[in-house]
Amino acid sequence: MSGATASPRAWPFYSDSARRGVDALVASGKVFVSGTSRPIEQFEERFRHRHGDVEHALMTNSGTSALLSAYFGLGLPAGSEVLVPTNTYRATVTPLLLLGLRPVLCNADPATGNIDLDDAVARITPNTTAIAVTHNWGRPVEMAAVTALARRHGLAVLEDCSHAHGAGLSGQPVGTFGDAAAFSLGNRKTVSGGTSGILLTKHRHVFERALLLGQPEARGVRQVVDTELARYVSSGFGANLRAHPVSAVLAADHLDRLDETIRIKNDNLDRLAALLADRLPGLLPPRRGAEFTAGTWYGYQCTWQGEAATDADRDSLVADLRLLGLPVSVPAPLLHHKALFQGARVEGVPGRPGGTSGDPAQYAATDAMQSRLVAWDTRHLYEPAPAVLERWASGLDAYTATHRK
Repeated sequence: MSGATASPRAWPFYSDSARRGVDALVASGKVFVSGTSRPIEQFEERFRHRHGDVEHALMTNSGTSALLSAYFGLGLPAGSEVLVPTNTYRATVTPLLLLGLRPVLCNADPATGNIDLDDAVARITPNTTAIAVTHNWGRPVEMAAVTALARRHGLAVLEDCSHAHGAGLSGQPVGTFGDAAAFSLGNRKTVSGGTSGILLTKHRHVFERALLLGQPEARGVRQVVDTELARYVSSGFGANLRAHPVSAVLAADHLDRLDETIRIKNDNLDRLAALLADRLPGLLPPRRGAEFTAGTWYGYQCTWQGEAATDADRDSLVADLRLLGLPVSVPAPLLHHKALFQGARVEGVPGRPGGTSGDPAQYAATDAMQSRLVAWDTRHLYEPAPAVLERWASGLDAYTATHRK
């Protein structure tokens, strides 16, 4: 286009090779999963190798299904309690309710936004059987502390890695610390198949239970070796959670270039951080700890520390920046504010929140942290984006010209 600048692409986007792969799959007529799918098997194998050759990988039709499969695979006793963060997406927690388990919401560490392990320990009861952690917005949880806590109290550990594709903790990939891990591969995730997910585990029994929950019978025939579980291969355990081969082709495209995608996005985010430091120093970008050795920010959650940083000040800032065309927003309410997690039993839902997690007053510290966050939409930073950053710089200049005395 002569004289015009093309609009930057918003993630997710795919290579020409991925398009050809999808076209070939459609042309072959193999766009269903009756018992096996080569694209799904190949993606599982490559994803497993990407994570230190974890023994087992199972692709599902969504990240939520991967979490459901992981919880089911762990075989937690019905009615038992699972420690979970309140600062997470609902699907980290909702599968527990479907399995008759009791999520116990824990506060967030104000320095990281991840689960506050001191608060989690205080909520352990004789009925606690597991802890689930989310590497929130791409920042890895301190997994050495989590696994030590789990060993002391005999808890299973599940990692929700849906925000943390390619993230590493002191050189070790996230998703390889606990008993099971789940990744979303949907929507705008850094590795996205449009809609899909994947489970990783080092435990054969977790894998086989998860497989029987929602995968094709023919796969169970080939891969279930436990003699007790093998009795159920012909029926499975009632769900259909199988992924689509097109999703596997698309997700593989992102996985193949994940390191380059992370490098480009981090370069753009460094430039955004410099813009903020120069033009709006009261809005602090998220900070990487020394242990955060690989990966990028899935969500760029900045902290407003302007004068008298109250809710109203943060909300006014967001409103003013949005009027100037800057892609900022107020984060969504946390789980303890949602009716489903406030203690009531819902007809047809076997589980409900455990402990006293339904009392929002317990989470005042987490709410205070949340009240200062400003979410910056970075979907246009997955490729070199000088025009985007220049436009944002102009918007910040306009804000400071109006608000600085």
